[in-house]
Amino acid sequence: MGRSADKNRFWQVAYHALFYAHLYLHPSHDVFVPWANHREKVELMGATTSALYTKAELLGFLDECEVHATEQVAALDFSAPSGFHWLHMNKLEVQLYNIRHLQLHIGELAERLSQRRN
Repeated sequence: MGRSADKNRFWQVAYHALFYAHLYLHPSHDVFVPWANHREKVELMGATTSALYTKAELLGFLDECEVHATEQVAALDFSAPSGFHWLHMNKLEVQLYNIRHLQLHIGELAERLSQRRN
């Protein structure tokens, strides 16, 4: 699903958002374990790829992210450093950053869906 003016396909925006939500719930980049069906570089917006995730695969990844979030948020030390060398903030700030990133892409996807209905 997507318009010719959309830079990234719908599934790619959804995967990008889920990938980073999953990443930033880990204690650090060093212990990050990607989703079992991850394909290298697909998470990068603008990446040219023929890889395609189905709706069912993305919904499965969403389910895994929800379980992971429940487990990890309870275990996070929110005053600890981010665990990601490119994010100079503490864990609480990383989770706020993570939520804001998700909101951005959820809004984008919702807008695409509403335009499709019109």
